[in-house]
Amino acid sequence: MAALIRLLWPGGATARWMLISASMALAAVVLGVVLLAVSGWLIAASALAGIGALAVLDIFAPGAIIRAAAVGRTATRYLERLLGHEATFRQLTEIRIRAFSRLLAMPVERLEALGRGDTLTRLTRDVDVLDHMFPRLVLPSVAASGATLLAVVVALVLAPPAGVALVASLAGGGTLVLIVGVGMARGPGRMLAQATPRMRSATAEWLQGLAELISVGQAGRRARDVMLRVEEHLRAQLAQRRVEATMQAGLALAGYLGFWLVLLIGLKLHVDGLLSAPVAAGLALACLALVDAWLPLAASWSFFETCRQAAGRIDALGGSASPRPGAIRELPDFSVTVRDLAFRYPGAVDPVVSSCDLDIAQGEHMLVQGPSGAGKTTLGKLLAGVLTPDSGTVSLGGIDLRRLDETFLRGQVGFLSQSPMLFNDTLATNLRLGAPAATDDQVLLVLEAVGLSGFVDDLPNRLESWIGEHGRDVSGGEGRRLALARLLLADFPVLILDEPMAGVDAATAAAISERLAPLLAGRSVVVLSHDPLVLPAYDRRYSFTGGRIAPA
Repeated sequence: MAALIRLLWPGGATARWMLISASMALAAVVLGVVLLAVSGWLIAASALAGIGALAVLDIFAPGAIIRAAAVGRTATRYLERLLGHEATFRQLTEIRIRAFSRLLAMPVERLEALGRGDTLTRLTRDVDVLDHMFPRLVLPSVAASGATLLAVVVALVLAPPAGVALVASLAGGGTLVLIVGVGMARGPGRMLAQATPRMRSATAEWLQGLAELISVGQAGRRARDVMLRVEEHLRAQLAQRRVEATMQAGLALAGYLGFWLVLLIGLKLHVDGLLSAPVAAGLALACLALVDAWLPLAASWSFFETCRQAAGRIDALGGSASPRPGAIRELPDFSVTVRDLAFRYPGAVDPVVSSCDLDIAQGEHMLVQGPSGAGKTTLGKLLAGVLTPDSGTVSLGGIDLRRLDETFLRGQVGFLSQSPMLFNDTLATNLRLGAPAATDDQVLLVLEAVGLSGFVDDLPNRLESWIGEHGRDVSGGEGRRLALARLLLADFPVLILDEPMAGVDAATAAAISERLAPLLAGRSVVVLSHDPLVLPAYDRRYSFTGGRIAPA
Protein backbone atom coordinates (compact mmCIF):
# COMPACT_ATOMS: atom_id res chain seq x y z
CA MET A 1 0.00 0.00 0.00
CA ALA A 2 2.88 2.35 0.79
CA ALA A 3 4.28 1.81 -2.71
CA LEU A 4 0.91 2.76 -4.23
CA ILE A 5 0.86 5.98 -2.25
CA ARG A 6 4.44 6.87 -3.18
CA LEU A 7 3.82 6.35 -6.89
CA LEU A 8 0.27 7.67 -7.20
CA TRP A 9 0.18 10.57 -4.74
CA PRO A 10 -0.75 13.46 -7.05
CA GLY A 11 1.02 16.77 -7.39
CA GLY A 12 -0.81 20.03 -6.68
CA ALA A 13 -2.25 20.65 -10.15
CA THR A 14 -3.09 16.98 -10.70
CA ALA A 15 -4.79 16.79 -7.30
CA ARG A 16 -7.02 19.73 -8.22
CA TRP A 17 -8.07 18.11 -11.49
CA MET A 18 -8.76 14.85 -9.63
CA LEU A 19 -10.83 16.61 -6.98
CA ILE A 20 -12.98 18.40 -9.57
CA SER A 21 -13.40 15.17 -11.56
CA ALA A 22 -14.38 13.23 -8.41
CA SER A 23 -16.87 15.98 -7.54
CA MET A 24 -18.50 15.59 -10.97
CA ALA A 25 -18.63 11.80 -10.55
CA LEU A 26 -20.26 12.19 -7.14
CA ALA A 27 -22.73 14.75 -8.49
CA ALA A 28 -23.68 12.44 -11.37
CA VAL A 29 -24.48 9.57 -8.99
CA VAL A 30 -26.34 11.82 -6.52
CA LEU A 31 -28.43 13.29 -9.32
CA GLY A 32 -29.21 9.77 -10.53
CA VAL A 33 -30.42 8.85 -7.03
CA VAL A 34 -32.49 12.05 -6.82
CA LEU A 35 -33.98 11.36 -10.24
CA LEU A 36 -35.20 7.90 -9.26
CA ALA A 37 -36.27 8.88 -5.74
CA VAL A 38 -38.33 11.89 -6.85
CA SER A 39 -39.81 9.86 -9.70
CA GLY A 40 -40.91 7.24 -7.17
CA TRP A 41 -42.37 9.93 -4.92
CA LEU A 42 -44.27 11.48 -7.84
CA ILE A 43 -45.66 8.15 -9.08
CA ALA A 44 -46.79 7.14 -5.60
CA ALA A 45 -48.31 10.55 -4.95
CA SER A 46 -50.11 10.53 -8.29
CA ALA A 47 -51.55 7.11 -7.56
CA LEU A 48 -52.81 8.27 -4.18
CA ALA A 49 -54.28 11.41 -5.71
CA GLY A 50 -56.04 9.31 -8.30
CA ILE A 51 -57.90 7.31 -5.69
CA GLY A 52 -58.65 10.40 -3.64
CA ALA A 53 -56.17 9.71 -0.87
CA LEU A 54 -54.49 13.06 -1.54
CA ALA A 55 -56.54 16.19 -1.81
CA VAL A 56 -53.90 18.35 -3.43
CA LEU A 57 -50.89 17.30 -5.56
CA ASP A 58 -48.32 19.72 -6.90
CA ILE A 59 -46.76 18.03 -9.94
CA PHE A 60 -44.81 21.04 -11.15
CA ALA A 61 -42.12 21.14 -8.47
CA PRO A 62 -41.21 17.42 -8.62
CA GLY A 63 -41.45 17.55 -12.42
CA ALA A 64 -38.95 20.39 -12.49
CA ILE A 65 -36.68 18.50 -10.11
CA ILE A 66 -36.84 15.41 -12.32
CA ARG A 67 -35.98 17.38 -15.45
CA ALA A 68 -33.17 19.24 -13.70
CA ALA A 69 -31.75 15.99 -12.30
CA ALA A 70 -31.87 14.31 -15.71
CA VAL A 71 -30.13 17.20 -17.48
CA GLY A 72 -27.68 17.69 -14.62
CA ARG A 73 -26.81 14.00 -14.54
CA THR A 74 -25.98 14.05 -18.25
CA ALA A 75 -23.90 17.22 -17.90
CA THR A 76 -21.97 16.08 -14.84
CA ARG A 77 -21.29 12.68 -16.41
CA TYR A 78 -19.82 14.40 -19.47
CA LEU A 79 -17.72 16.74 -17.29
CA GLU A 80 -16.56 13.78 -15.21
CA ARG A 81 -15.25 12.03 -18.35
CA LEU A 82 -13.68 15.21 -19.72
CA LEU A 83 -11.98 16.27 -16.50
CA GLY A 84 -11.18 12.69 -15.57
CA HIS A 85 -9.20 12.23 -18.77
CA GLU A 86 -7.18 15.35 -18.01
CA ALA A 87 -6.50 14.17 -14.46
CA THR A 88 -5.57 10.68 -15.67
CA PHE A 89 -3.10 11.97 -18.26
CA ARG A 90 -1.51 14.26 -15.70
CA GLN A 91 -1.17 11.42 -13.23
CA LEU A 92 0.25 9.14 -15.94
CA THR A 93 2.95 11.75 -16.55
CA GLU A 94 3.81 11.77 -12.85
CA ILE A 95 3.84 7.96 -12.64
CA ARG A 96 6.22 7.71 -15.60
CA ILE A 97 8.51 10.36 -14.20
CA ARG A 98 8.66 8.57 -10.84
CA ALA A 99 9.26 5.21 -12.52
CA PHE A 100 12.03 6.58 -14.73
CA SER A 101 13.57 8.37 -11.75
CA ARG A 102 13.94 4.99 -10.09
CA LEU A 103 15.50 3.58 -13.24
CA LEU A 104 17.99 6.44 -13.44
CA ALA A 105 19.10 5.73 -9.87
CA MET A 106 20.02 2.15 -10.79
CA PRO A 107 23.53 1.03 -11.78
CA VAL A 108 23.99 0.58 -15.52
CA GLU A 109 24.59 -3.13 -15.03
CA ARG A 110 21.09 -3.59 -13.61
CA LEU A 111 19.59 -1.34 -16.27
CA GLU A 112 21.01 -3.60 -18.98
CA ALA A 113 19.43 -6.61 -17.27
CA LEU A 114 15.99 -4.97 -17.61
CA GLY A 115 16.22 -5.41 -21.35
CA ARG A 116 16.50 -9.17 -21.06
CA GLY A 117 13.66 -11.66 -20.68
CA ASP A 118 10.22 -10.35 -19.80
CA THR A 119 11.37 -7.77 -17.24
CA LEU A 120 10.99 -4.79 -19.54
CA THR A 121 7.61 -6.06 -20.76
CA ARG A 122 6.40 -6.39 -17.18
CA LEU A 123 7.67 -2.91 -16.28
CA THR A 124 5.83 -1.36 -19.23
CA ARG A 125 2.64 -3.22 -18.32
CA ASP A 126 2.92 -2.18 -14.66
CA VAL A 127 3.00 1.49 -15.63
CA ASP A 128 -0.02 0.96 -17.89
CA VAL A 129 -1.90 -0.77 -15.05
CA LEU A 130 -1.38 2.15 -12.66
CA ASP A 131 -2.57 4.51 -15.38
CA HIS A 132 -6.09 3.00 -15.06
CA MET A 133 -6.37 3.14 -11.28
CA PHE A 134 -7.90 6.61 -10.98
CA PRO A 135 -10.72 6.29 -13.55
CA ARG A 136 -11.36 2.61 -12.92
CA LEU A 137 -11.11 2.41 -9.12
CA VAL A 138 -10.93 5.79 -7.43
CA LEU A 139 -13.72 7.64 -9.25
CA PRO A 140 -16.43 4.92 -8.90
CA SER A 141 -15.51 4.38 -5.26
CA VAL A 142 -15.71 8.07 -4.38
CA ALA A 143 -19.02 8.46 -6.22
CA ALA A 144 -20.66 5.39 -4.66
CA SER A 145 -19.47 6.02 -1.10
CA GLY A 146 -20.24 9.75 -1.21
CA ALA A 147 -23.75 9.22 -2.59
CA THR A 148 -24.42 6.49 -0.01
CA LEU A 149 -23.32 8.80 2.81
CA LEU A 150 -25.68 11.53 1.64
CA ALA A 151 -28.55 9.04 1.25
CA VAL A 152 -27.96 7.70 4.78
CA VAL A 153 -28.07 11.23 6.22
CA VAL A 154 -31.35 11.99 4.43
CA ALA A 155 -32.83 8.64 5.48
CA LEU A 156 -31.83 9.19 9.11
CA VAL A 157 -33.60 12.56 9.05
CA LEU A 158 -36.80 11.33 7.36
CA ALA A 159 -36.99 7.80 8.75
CA PRO A 160 -34.22 6.85 11.23
CA PRO A 161 -34.95 3.09 11.15
CA ALA A 162 -34.65 3.10 7.36
CA GLY A 163 -31.33 4.96 7.64
CA VAL A 164 -30.02 2.36 10.08
CA ALA A 165 -31.13 -0.45 7.73
CA LEU A 166 -29.36 1.26 4.83
CA VAL A 167 -26.15 1.54 6.85
CA ALA A 168 -26.30 -2.09 7.97
CA SER A 169 -27.12 -3.59 4.59
CA LEU A 170 -25.66 -1.62 1.70
CA ALA A 171 -22.95 0.46 3.40
CA GLY A 172 -21.81 -2.17 5.92
CA GLY A 173 -22.54 -5.30 3.91
CA GLY A 174 -21.20 -3.85 0.67
CA THR A 175 -17.97 -2.73 2.33
CA LEU A 176 -17.53 -6.18 3.87
CA VAL A 177 -18.02 -7.81 0.46
CA LEU A 178 -15.32 -5.56 -1.05
CA ILE A 179 -12.85 -6.29 1.76
CA VAL A 180 -13.33 -10.06 1.43
CA GLY A 181 -13.23 -9.81 -2.36
CA VAL A 182 -9.90 -7.95 -2.37
CA GLY A 183 -8.43 -10.78 -0.30
CA MET A 184 -9.85 -13.38 -2.69
CA ALA A 185 -8.41 -11.49 -5.69
CA ARG A 186 -4.80 -11.65 -4.48
CA GLY A 187 -4.09 -15.11 -5.86
CA PRO A 188 -5.62 -14.50 -9.32
CA GLY A 189 -3.98 -11.07 -9.41
CA ARG A 190 -0.53 -12.59 -8.90
CA MET A 191 -1.26 -15.27 -11.50
CA LEU A 192 -2.33 -12.67 -14.06
CA ALA A 193 0.66 -10.43 -13.35
CA GLN A 194 3.01 -13.35 -14.05
CA ALA A 195 1.11 -14.88 -16.96
CA THR A 196 0.62 -11.73 -19.05
CA PRO A 197 4.30 -10.85 -19.69
CA ARG A 198 5.14 -14.52 -20.27
CA MET A 199 2.43 -14.76 -22.92
CA ARG A 200 3.54 -11.53 -24.60
CA SER A 201 7.21 -12.51 -24.61
CA ALA A 202 6.49 -15.98 -25.99
CA THR A 203 4.28 -14.56 -28.74
CA ALA A 204 6.81 -11.88 -29.71
CA GLU A 205 9.70 -14.37 -29.81
CA TRP A 206 7.67 -16.77 -31.94
CA LEU A 207 6.74 -14.07 -34.44
CA GLN A 208 10.28 -12.68 -34.63
CA GLY A 209 11.83 -16.07 -35.23
CA LEU A 210 9.04 -17.51 -37.38
CA ALA A 211 11.11 -17.67 -40.59
CA GLU A 212 13.92 -19.58 -38.88
CA LEU A 213 11.46 -21.87 -37.07
CA ILE A 214 9.74 -22.73 -40.34
CA SER A 215 13.08 -23.46 -42.02
CA VAL A 216 13.98 -26.01 -39.34
CA GLY A 217 10.46 -27.42 -38.98
CA GLN A 218 9.93 -26.20 -35.41
CA ALA A 219 7.22 -23.59 -35.98
CA GLY A 220 4.41 -25.93 -34.89
CA ARG A 221 6.15 -26.99 -31.69
CA ARG A 222 6.89 -23.40 -30.69
CA ALA A 223 3.32 -22.42 -31.58
CA ARG A 224 2.09 -25.05 -29.11
CA ASP A 225 4.37 -23.51 -26.46
CA VAL A 226 2.82 -20.12 -27.19
CA MET A 227 -0.68 -21.60 -26.86
CA LEU A 228 0.26 -23.00 -23.45
CA ARG A 229 1.16 -19.47 -22.36
CA VAL A 230 -2.11 -18.18 -23.79
CA GLU A 231 -4.06 -20.84 -21.91
CA GLU A 232 -2.19 -19.94 -18.70
CA HIS A 233 -3.18 -16.30 -19.22
CA LEU A 234 -6.81 -17.25 -19.87
CA ARG A 235 -6.93 -19.37 -16.70
CA ALA A 236 -5.65 -16.40 -14.69
CA GLN A 237 -8.22 -14.10 -16.30
CA LEU A 238 -11.00 -16.62 -15.65
CA ALA A 239 -9.99 -16.90 -11.99
CA GLN A 240 -10.08 -13.13 -11.66
CA ARG A 241 -13.49 -12.96 -13.36
CA ARG A 242 -14.85 -15.57 -10.94
CA VAL A 243 -13.79 -13.40 -8.02
CA GLU A 244 -15.33 -10.37 -9.70
CA ALA A 245 -18.60 -12.23 -10.28
CA THR A 246 -18.65 -13.39 -6.65
CA MET A 247 -18.12 -9.82 -5.44
CA GLN A 248 -20.84 -8.56 -7.76
CA ALA A 249 -23.27 -11.17 -6.45
CA GLY A 250 -22.42 -10.19 -2.87
CA LEU A 251 -22.95 -6.49 -3.60
CA ALA A 252 -26.24 -7.21 -5.33
CA LEU A 253 -27.38 -9.29 -2.35
CA ALA A 254 -26.44 -6.54 0.12
CA GLY A 255 -28.01 -3.84 -2.06
CA TYR A 256 -31.31 -5.58 -2.72
CA LEU A 257 -31.53 -6.62 0.90
CA GLY A 258 -31.21 -2.94 1.78
CA PHE A 259 -33.92 -2.07 -0.75
CA TRP A 260 -36.41 -4.51 0.74
CA LEU A 261 -35.57 -3.52 4.31
CA VAL A 262 -36.03 0.17 3.55
CA LEU A 263 -39.26 -0.55 1.66
CA LEU A 264 -40.72 -2.70 4.46
CA ILE A 265 -39.64 -0.26 7.16
CA GLY A 266 -41.14 2.61 5.16
CA LEU A 267 -44.45 0.76 4.80
CA LYS A 268 -44.50 0.02 8.54
CA LEU A 269 -43.85 3.68 9.35
CA HIS A 270 -46.62 4.67 6.93
CA VAL A 271 -49.08 2.29 8.56
CA ASP A 272 -48.13 3.80 11.93
CA GLY A 273 -48.75 7.27 10.52
CA LEU A 274 -45.13 8.34 10.87
CA LEU A 275 -44.22 8.55 7.18
CA SER A 276 -46.13 9.38 4.01
CA ALA A 277 -46.41 6.71 1.32
CA PRO A 278 -44.69 8.79 -1.40
CA VAL A 279 -41.68 9.42 0.86
CA ALA A 280 -41.48 5.71 1.68
CA ALA A 281 -41.50 4.89 -2.04
CA GLY A 282 -38.88 7.56 -2.74
CA LEU A 283 -36.53 6.19 -0.04
CA ALA A 284 -36.86 2.65 -1.38
CA LEU A 285 -36.14 3.71 -4.95
CA ALA A 286 -33.18 5.82 -3.77
CA CYS A 287 -31.74 2.67 -2.24
CA LEU A 288 -32.33 0.86 -5.53
CA ALA A 289 -30.43 3.60 -7.39
CA LEU A 290 -27.53 3.19 -4.99
CA VAL A 291 -27.28 -0.49 -5.89
CA ASP A 292 -26.47 0.52 -9.47
CA ALA A 293 -23.65 2.71 -8.14
CA TRP A 294 -22.19 -0.09 -6.02
CA LEU A 295 -22.26 -2.93 -8.55
CA PRO A 296 -19.35 -1.58 -10.71
CA LEU A 297 -17.15 -1.60 -7.59
CA ALA A 298 -16.78 -5.37 -7.95
CA ALA A 299 -14.71 -4.93 -11.11
CA SER A 300 -12.93 -1.91 -9.61
CA TRP A 301 -11.76 -3.59 -6.43
CA SER A 302 -10.92 -6.94 -8.00
CA PHE A 303 -8.44 -4.80 -9.99
CA PHE A 304 -6.90 -3.37 -6.79
CA GLU A 305 -4.53 -6.30 -6.16
CA THR A 306 -3.13 -5.99 -9.70
CA CYS A 307 -2.45 -2.30 -9.06
CA ARG A 308 -0.82 -2.99 -5.69
CA GLN A 309 1.55 -5.57 -7.13
CA ALA A 310 2.42 -3.35 -10.09
CA ALA A 311 3.26 -0.47 -7.77
CA GLY A 312 5.36 -2.77 -5.58
CA ARG A 313 7.46 -3.94 -8.53
CA ILE A 314 8.05 -0.40 -9.81
CA ASP A 315 8.84 0.89 -6.33
CA ALA A 316 11.31 -1.95 -5.77
CA LEU A 317 13.42 -0.73 -8.69
CA GLY A 318 14.69 2.20 -6.67
CA GLY A 319 14.74 0.39 -3.36
CA SER A 320 17.10 -2.35 -4.58
CA ALA A 321 19.65 -0.07 -6.24
CA SER A 322 23.05 -0.47 -4.61
CA PRO A 323 24.77 2.90 -4.15
CA ARG A 324 28.53 2.99 -4.60
CA PRO A 325 30.31 3.26 -1.24
CA GLY A 326 32.37 6.42 -0.81
CA ALA A 327 30.68 8.38 -3.63
CA ILE A 328 33.86 10.15 -4.71
CA ARG A 329 33.27 12.97 -7.20
CA GLU A 330 36.78 14.15 -8.13
CA LEU A 331 39.84 12.60 -9.80
CA PRO A 332 43.54 13.54 -9.79
CA ASP A 333 43.93 12.48 -13.45
CA PHE A 334 42.37 10.29 -16.12
CA SER A 335 44.76 7.37 -16.27
CA VAL A 336 43.21 3.87 -16.37
CA THR A 337 44.67 1.00 -14.34
CA VAL A 338 43.53 -2.61 -14.46
CA ARG A 339 44.74 -5.18 -11.92
CA ASP A 340 43.99 -8.91 -11.87
CA LEU A 341 40.62 -8.35 -13.56
CA ALA A 342 38.27 -11.35 -13.85
CA PHE A 343 34.66 -11.70 -14.90
CA ARG A 344 32.31 -14.61 -15.59
CA TYR A 345 28.69 -14.33 -16.70
CA PRO A 346 26.19 -16.07 -14.38
CA GLY A 347 25.81 -19.71 -15.36
CA ALA A 348 28.87 -19.71 -17.66
CA VAL A 349 31.57 -22.36 -17.23
CA ASP A 350 34.60 -20.34 -18.34
CA PRO A 351 35.45 -16.75 -17.44
CA VAL A 352 35.26 -14.16 -20.24
CA VAL A 353 38.04 -12.09 -18.68
CA SER A 354 40.77 -13.68 -16.56
CA SER A 355 43.69 -12.13 -14.67
CA CYS A 356 44.01 -9.02 -16.87
CA ASP A 357 46.46 -6.23 -16.09
CA LEU A 358 46.64 -2.98 -18.04
CA ASP A 359 48.01 0.55 -17.63
CA ILE A 360 46.82 3.46 -19.76
CA ALA A 361 48.36 6.87 -19.13
CA GLN A 362 46.26 10.01 -19.35
CA GLY A 363 45.93 11.01 -22.99
CA GLU A 364 47.26 7.67 -24.28
CA HIS A 365 45.52 5.81 -27.12
CA MET A 366 45.47 2.03 -26.97
CA LEU A 367 44.19 -0.67 -29.31
CA VAL A 368 42.93 -3.98 -27.96
CA GLN A 369 42.71 -6.43 -30.84
CA GLY A 370 41.03 -9.82 -30.83
CA PRO A 371 38.78 -12.09 -32.86
CA SER A 372 35.02 -11.74 -32.81
CA GLY A 373 33.52 -13.43 -29.77
CA ALA A 374 36.74 -13.21 -27.75
CA GLY A 375 35.11 -11.02 -25.09
CA LYS A 376 36.32 -7.57 -26.13
CA THR A 377 32.88 -6.05 -25.57
CA THR A 378 32.77 -7.48 -22.04
CA LEU A 379 36.24 -6.04 -21.39
CA GLY A 380 35.04 -2.66 -22.65
CA LYS A 381 32.03 -2.72 -20.34
CA LEU A 382 34.28 -3.55 -17.40
CA LEU A 383 36.61 -0.66 -18.27
CA ALA A 384 33.61 1.68 -18.54
CA GLY A 385 32.10 0.53 -15.25
CA VAL A 386 29.01 -0.88 -16.96
CA LEU A 387 29.79 -4.34 -15.54
CA THR A 388 31.18 -5.07 -12.09
CA PRO A 389 34.16 -7.48 -12.03
CA ASP A 390 34.01 -10.70 -10.02
CA SER A 391 37.54 -9.95 -8.79
CA GLY A 392 40.28 -7.45 -9.43
CA THR A 393 39.91 -3.73 -9.99
CA VAL A 394 39.49 -1.12 -12.69
CA SER A 395 40.72 2.27 -11.49
CA LEU A 396 40.37 5.75 -12.94
CA GLY A 397 42.96 8.18 -11.67
CA GLY A 398 44.02 5.54 -9.15
CA ILE A 399 40.50 5.23 -7.66
CA ASP A 400 38.46 2.04 -8.01
CA LEU A 401 35.41 2.67 -10.21
CA ARG A 402 33.22 1.12 -7.53
CA ARG A 403 34.16 3.98 -5.18
CA LEU A 404 33.11 6.68 -7.64
CA ASP A 405 29.69 8.29 -7.65
CA GLU A 406 27.64 6.67 -10.43
CA THR A 407 26.51 9.94 -12.00
CA PHE A 408 30.03 11.41 -11.81
CA LEU A 409 31.51 8.30 -13.44
CA ARG A 410 29.04 8.49 -16.34
CA GLY A 411 30.28 12.02 -17.00
CA GLN A 412 33.92 10.94 -17.22
CA VAL A 413 33.86 7.74 -19.28
CA GLY A 414 32.14 7.54 -22.66
CA PHE A 415 31.36 4.06 -24.01
CA LEU A 416 30.52 3.36 -27.65
CA SER A 417 28.65 0.07 -27.70
CA GLN A 418 28.04 -2.15 -30.72
CA SER A 419 24.32 -1.40 -30.44
CA PRO A 420 24.07 2.33 -29.73
CA MET A 421 20.67 3.76 -28.90
CA LEU A 422 19.14 6.41 -31.15
CA PHE A 423 15.86 7.97 -30.12
CA ASN A 424 12.77 8.91 -32.09
CA ASP A 425 13.70 12.58 -32.24
CA THR A 426 15.65 15.04 -34.33
CA LEU A 427 19.27 14.48 -35.30
CA ALA A 428 20.35 17.50 -33.23
CA THR A 429 18.48 16.31 -30.12
CA ASN A 430 20.08 12.85 -30.35
CA LEU A 431 23.56 14.37 -30.62
CA ARG A 432 23.04 16.88 -27.81
CA LEU A 433 22.05 14.27 -25.21
CA GLY A 434 25.46 14.55 -23.55
CA ALA A 435 26.03 18.23 -24.38
CA PRO A 436 22.72 20.15 -24.30
CA ALA A 437 24.48 23.51 -24.69
CA ALA A 438 26.38 22.55 -27.86
CA THR A 439 25.96 24.99 -30.75
CA ASP A 440 25.01 23.99 -34.29
CA ASP A 441 28.59 24.69 -35.39
CA GLN A 442 29.96 22.27 -32.77
CA VAL A 443 27.42 19.64 -33.83
CA LEU A 444 28.36 20.04 -37.49
CA LEU A 445 32.07 19.82 -36.59
CA VAL A 446 31.76 16.38 -35.01
CA LEU A 447 29.47 15.21 -37.83
CA GLU A 448 32.13 16.22 -40.34
CA ALA A 449 34.76 14.38 -38.29
CA VAL A 450 32.81 11.13 -38.53
CA GLY A 451 32.14 11.59 -42.24
CA LEU A 452 28.44 12.51 -42.04
CA SER A 453 28.46 16.10 -43.30
CA GLY A 454 27.15 14.98 -46.70
CA PHE A 455 24.50 12.86 -44.97
CA VAL A 456 23.28 15.94 -43.08
CA ASP A 457 23.22 18.07 -46.23
CA ASP A 458 20.92 15.53 -47.89
CA LEU A 459 18.38 15.60 -45.07
CA PRO A 460 15.27 17.73 -45.72
CA ASN A 461 15.63 19.72 -42.47
CA ARG A 462 19.33 19.10 -41.82
CA LEU A 463 19.90 18.94 -38.04
CA GLU A 464 16.19 19.22 -37.30
CA SER A 465 15.31 16.10 -39.32
CA TRP A 466 13.79 13.22 -37.40
CA ILE A 467 15.63 9.90 -37.61
CA GLY A 468 12.84 7.55 -36.53
CA GLU A 469 12.42 5.14 -33.66
CA HIS A 470 15.72 3.41 -32.84
CA GLY A 471 17.20 5.39 -35.75
CA ARG A 472 15.32 3.34 -38.32
CA ASP A 473 15.83 6.04 -40.98
CA VAL A 474 19.62 5.68 -40.91
CA SER A 475 21.82 2.70 -41.81
CA GLY A 476 23.73 0.66 -39.25
CA GLY A 477 27.04 2.31 -40.14
CA GLU A 478 25.50 5.79 -40.03
CA GLY A 479 23.91 5.03 -36.68
CA ARG A 480 27.25 3.89 -35.25
CA ARG A 481 28.95 7.09 -36.48
CA LEU A 482 26.16 9.25 -35.06
CA ALA A 483 26.74 7.63 -31.67
CA LEU A 484 30.49 8.27 -32.03
CA ALA A 485 29.78 11.92 -32.88
CA ARG A 486 27.58 12.15 -29.77
CA LEU A 487 30.47 10.92 -27.60
CA LEU A 488 32.91 13.36 -29.18
CA LEU A 489 30.49 16.24 -28.64
CA ALA A 490 30.07 15.35 -24.94
CA ASP A 491 33.84 15.78 -24.44
CA PHE A 492 34.43 12.73 -22.24
CA PRO A 493 38.03 12.64 -20.93
CA VAL A 494 38.03 8.81 -21.27
CA LEU A 495 36.60 6.95 -24.26
CA ILE A 496 36.01 3.21 -24.70
CA LEU A 497 35.21 2.57 -28.38
CA ASP A 498 33.91 -0.88 -29.31
CA GLU A 499 34.34 -1.50 -33.06
CA PRO A 500 33.98 2.19 -33.97
CA MET A 501 34.41 1.59 -37.70
CA ALA A 502 32.04 -1.34 -38.08
CA GLY A 503 29.88 -1.02 -41.17
CA VAL A 504 32.24 1.50 -42.80
CA ASP A 505 34.33 0.75 -45.88
CA ALA A 506 38.13 0.96 -45.64
CA ALA A 507 38.53 4.24 -47.57
CA THR A 508 35.88 6.05 -45.51
CA ALA A 509 37.29 4.61 -42.27
CA ALA A 510 40.77 5.85 -43.14
CA ALA A 511 39.46 9.36 -43.83
CA ILE A 512 37.48 9.38 -40.58
CA SER A 513 40.47 8.17 -38.59
CA GLU A 514 42.52 11.07 -39.87
CA ARG A 515 39.85 13.64 -38.96
CA LEU A 516 39.34 12.09 -35.50
CA ALA A 517 42.96 12.59 -34.44
CA PRO A 518 42.63 16.23 -33.25
CA LEU A 519 39.33 15.49 -31.48
CA LEU A 520 40.82 12.54 -29.60
CA ALA A 521 43.99 14.38 -28.61
CA GLY A 522 44.39 14.63 -24.84
CA ARG A 523 41.79 11.95 -24.11
CA SER A 524 42.50 8.50 -22.76
CA VAL A 525 41.20 6.18 -25.47
CA VAL A 526 40.79 2.40 -25.65
CA VAL A 527 39.71 1.04 -29.03
CA LEU A 528 38.38 -2.52 -29.20
CA SER A 529 38.47 -4.03 -32.68
CA HIS A 530 39.23 -7.11 -34.73
CA ASP A 531 40.63 -4.99 -37.62
CA PRO A 532 43.53 -2.65 -36.72
CA LEU A 533 43.95 -1.31 -40.28
CA VAL A 534 41.02 1.13 -40.27
CA LEU A 535 41.29 2.67 -36.82
CA PRO A 536 42.46 5.99 -35.38
CA ALA A 537 46.18 6.17 -34.60
CA TYR A 538 47.17 4.41 -31.38
CA ASP A 539 50.21 4.43 -29.14
CA ARG A 540 50.22 0.77 -28.11
CA ARG A 541 48.52 -2.38 -29.27
CA TYR A 542 47.41 -5.36 -27.20
CA SER A 543 45.88 -8.68 -28.15
CA PHE A 544 42.97 -10.22 -26.28
CA THR A 545 42.37 -13.95 -26.54
CA GLY A 546 41.26 -16.62 -24.11
CA GLY A 547 40.18 -14.00 -21.62
CA ARG A 548 43.72 -12.61 -21.27
CA ILE A 549 45.37 -9.48 -22.55
CA ALA A 550 49.01 -9.22 -23.70
CA PRO A 551 51.18 -6.80 -25.75
CA ALA A 552 50.88 -7.51 -29.49
